[in-house]
Amino acid sequence: MLSSKLCQVFFALSGYERAAFRKFVQSPFHNQRADIIKFFEYLNQKTNDASIDLNKEAVFAFVYPDEAYEDKKMRYLLNFMLELVEDFFVVRAAL
Repeated sequence: MLSSKLCQVFFALSGYERAAFRKFVQSPFHNQRADIIKFFEYLNQKTNDASIDLNKEAVFAFVYPDEAYEDKKMRYLLNFMLELVEDFFVVRAAL
């Protein structure tokens, strides 16, 4: 998962950009999904770790603790977060 476009973009964000993106993700105007907020927090935790070990099963277990792993649902989560990052950059460029 580390080689995914989402991870490359997310981990390239500066601390200031990450804080602004957190507000963007938590804004009900831009995002109304609680799973995306949890996913953001998971990724944000991992950026502070010295050894980044991201795998889809671990992310899924963190975001959906009471569910069995579903690859399709995980791919939707990744895609939605990527779209949210892209929207964030569009909004930031318009300011």
